[in-house]
Amino acid sequence: ITRRQYLVRILSTNRIILLTFAWALLSIIWSDAKEIAAHRILGTLLVAALTLLIVSLPARRIVGILLIVTGIIMIINYLGVIFVPGRALNHEGMWKGLHMQKNNAGYFCAISALLWLFMGYSRKNFWLLIGGVAWGLFLIFTHSRTSIILFLFMLPLGFLFSKGLRLGFDLRISLLLLWFGGLVIPLFFCLAFTLGAGFFGDKIYSFIDWTFTGRTEIWQFVWKSIFQSPFLGTGYGSFWAIGDRSPALLNASAFVAQYTEAHNGYLDVLVSLGAIGLLLIVAALVQPYYALLNYKSSQADTSTHEVLLCALLLLTFGILQSGFESTLLQSGNPLWTLMLLSIWIISRILSNEGYYHARQQP
Repeated sequence: ITRRQYLVRILSTNRIILLTFAWALLSIIWSDAKEIAAHRILGTLLVAALTLLIVSLPARRIVGILLIVTGIIMIINYLGVIFVPGRALNHEGMWKGLHMQKNNAGYFCAISALLWLFMGYSRKNFWLLIGGVAWGLFLIFTHSRTSIILFLFMLPLGFLFSKGLRLGFDLRISLLLLWFGGLVIPLFFCLAFTLGAGFFGDKIYSFIDWTFTGRTEIWQFVWKSIFQSPFLGTGYGSFWAIGDRSPALLNASAFVAQYTEAHNGYLDVLVSLGAIGLLLIVAALVQPYYALLNYKSSQADTSTHEVLLCALLLLTFGILQSGFESTLLQSGNPLWTLMLLSIWIISRILSNEGYYHARQQP
């Protein structure tokens, strides 16, 4: 099997994500900032191509790359705090390491800690466990509340994924996963309630902020903008930071105008690619979990277990984190790169023939 044939086979395992990219390309037609949109979608497609090259590597090597890259960056973060605190700490003394802000540092610490802890647990490796604890400690000092809460939520969910991959996703494990997933639903109801209260002017409840950092004012503005083109959107990458024509500069308050994203990936997809784009990206994110129906633990070796666990951890964390940050379809966002990589990994390995070719990669 040639590498080209293998890559084509990977692409065929999740056609919905390809339709999402195609829709984003098509949206350039009705964009008011066509050059900017074309430049941004090109970057997104280049990142997608990079993830395809990585996923063609053997499973154990992919896990090794994830551990090495996250480990090196976290060590650099610690060195920054020790030797250049003026750069590694923000003006409030919160740790951010080499990242632009504490929220970016927070999610990277969270996914690094999850990967190291669960790989340490899987391999019974003391040093991986120590590293995971260290990365979790850095997370605490970032004071990134969203990432800390998501990290704590992911710990029991990760153990369920791990058990399911080792023993199979029987009815009990599947029900537990659904139960833990159901915990997220009330949270998003609270977020929607907050958004709706502010939008409809219910002053009794509009002061409630379940987003932790005042994102609701941004969401209210974006929500109103969505109704101007609810099905098609403004075009990929054509809503924020497009110069003097940016809707945020023209129509938003001074507070909202300083931002270049909605701090909610789903809202950003909805405003730029419309309801059609949102349905496509949600379907693409759900498809890998649907593929778990094909999973048979007896046909997968240890390396396959590990790479699937890493992919499930990264994808699930990214899906949840996208409710608070604009991650989806963002070429410059490392978490989106990891989410896309995870989509390819899960969809490929859990395809009908994935088990038999997982170790026959070119």
